[in-house]
Amino acid sequence: MKNRIGKILILLLLNIPMIVGAENICLHSPDRRIKVEIGQNADTIRYTVKKDNAVLLNTSPLDIIINSECIGINSNLHIMESNLIHRTFPVMGGKKCCDYKANRYKLGFVNNRTAGVFYLEFDVSNQGVAFRYLYTKEGINNIEAEHTTFRIPAHTKVWFAERKNSWKLKSYAGEFISCDISELDNISPTGPIQCPPLLFEYENGMLGMLSEAALYNYSGMRLQAMGNNVLCSNFTEGESGFDILGNMITPWRIFIIASDLNELVNTDMINGLNPSPDELLFKDKEWIKPGKAFTRFFSKGCGNPKQEMEVIDCAASLNIEYSLIDEGWERWKDKWFHLRKVCAYARKKKVGVWVWKHSEQIKDSSNDYSLMRCFLDSVKQSGACGVKVDFQNSEDKMTIDFDMALLKFAAEHKLLVNIHGCQKPSGESVTFPNELTREGVRGWELNAMPEGPIPASHNAVLPFTRCVVGNADYTPLC
Repeated sequence: MKNRIGKILILLLLNIPMIVGAENICLHSPDRRIKVEIGQNADTIRYTVKKDNAVLLNTSPLDIIINSECIGINSNLHIMESNLIHRTFPVMGGKKCCDYKANRYKLGFVNNRTAGVFYLEFDVSNQGVAFRYLYTKEGINNIEAEHTTFRIPAHTKVWFAERKNSWKLKSYAGEFISCDISELDNISPTGPIQCPPLLFEYENGMLGMLSEAALYNYSGMRLQAMGNNVLCSNFTEGESGFDILGNMITPWRIFIIASDLNELVNTDMINGLNPSPDELLFKDKEWIKPGKAFTRFFSKGCGNPKQEMEVIDCAASLNIEYSLIDEGWERWKDKWFHLRKVCAYARKKKVGVWVWKHSEQIKDSSNDYSLMRCFLDSVKQSGACGVKVDFQNSEDKMTIDFDMALLKFAAEHKLLVNIHGCQKPSGESVTFPNELTREGVRGWELNAMPEGPIPASHNAVLPFTRCVVGNADYTPLC
């Protein structure tokens, strides 16, 4: 089969009942148990999500402001296309295969009075609901605000990641705790903005999770608790918004629905909503090998070259595939010379070497990220197999663009990547399988900080909260 990543089957739906008119448009999952009702008035588009007739998202508005203009209002909404999407492909992690199936609907607007062309796209699967905005217009488009809203039914418990300092919205390393949804707007000392994913436990026993998928060429979405059980999308850039050159496709706003914890942790939604890898960039994937990593940094800091070789000896004796040389190696005298010696020693031991780098030192986008590409050239020539890039400290659009450039250029060098001090994953490892892991989680290293230690309760809920949305560098072997 030419496409080794799997197959995509797109079949025209001929027999899905749809109500189109002045009231609601009704969209259904393939098993017809999940339903999205979409309506419109002069001011806003609104949607409701139900499963088995139980309301899981109360009627909520959808609103995006582009170039100071509210897009999509004062127009008649209609279904342009409807297709069955079925994707199957291998993935790394707890499951060997992603099997994603959804009814996909493209909604357009009659008499849309905007400078560009605007669409809404909904995926309604048996596992939940996803939607995104599409806007076609040449030139620079300023995304001033996206007021995507989620109204949660009363008496719902919500799990969220709490951290009582400014790092909460930088590195997503909060402790998962819970409260009633009515308390979420004032429970956090750092303010009402929360880090996805958020997990909901409904009175009827159902589970729901909010996050995003396929975060490319956009700013990362946080969720602001507005009071009255309402959550609204929020972005790092604030009122100034952010610019996109040319056509805009937002990430998927996803709402995973599960009857129990087993269904929740086995969801295929995030992986299924991400693009397949570039066939030329990843024509050869033999170099992409997941494994455990050993490092001395957590307890003893970065060692000198001889000490790092001793760590490699330990990794080899325990059949651990990788050794990470963390922050401090760049202060070695003749650092690249010694790194090449360490990597050569590691190859004899059949251990791969990763090296650490602060993102700010290679974040300049000038000349197509020339600083980053020079650094990756040197890493490759040293014989290392991967990089840990730390302290992203944001999920603004500039940082997301940096992440994508890092993954792309690292793949060109056949280098593996660990993104650290960062936001939650959104399925990037599907499109860039050289991303073996990323942090965005409160991991074991917090035990050494004044905020620690990590309580057992946090560890117990991680599989059902943060780990649902993707790989997590918890650093258990530090």
